[in-house]
Amino acid sequence: NVPKNPARRDLFQQCYNFLKALTTNHEAAQQKLFPQIGTFSEHMGIRELNVADTIREIVRDNARLIATVPESFFRHFISAILTWGRKARWLNFFQVFLEVNGSPFKRNQDVILRLVLEEWDALIDLSCDYRSSPYLPKSDPRTGKTLLDLIKDGD
Repeated sequence: NVPKNPARRDLFQQCYNFLKALTTNHEAAQQKLFPQIGTFSEHMGIRELNVADTIREIVRDNARLIATVPESFFRHFISAILTWGRKARWLNFFQVFLEVNGSPFKRNQDVILRLVLEEWDALIDLSCDYRSSPYLPKSDPRTGKTLLDLIKDGD
């Protein structure tokens, strides 16, 4: 979505950058900001506003917090992928919920896998045929390519 007020978007981005820096490796700050992740996620989808990285830092390597993330929150991010297309940053978002300090976090792995499989036909591309894919933006370098083109290009 295009922001209605780019100056306000830029201010929000600076705030999110600050909160991300504040919560990095700071458990007390993570605890304080965790109740707000639902509110923060409402800003997702605004062009050039990176909310996901801030949310990632709020929960990174904090088992107590990620254990309490509701399924509806994960579903919201699955909707983001369905709405704005398959992008690496959406998938990277899930990583901090799937492991804590390098150890698997089974509950979230099960929930996220189930949610992905519920929408597998739209989320998982097994054909790699991007000649007319509704999931890729026109600016994506894979647009217009087939699986053989991607192999040839090394992608």
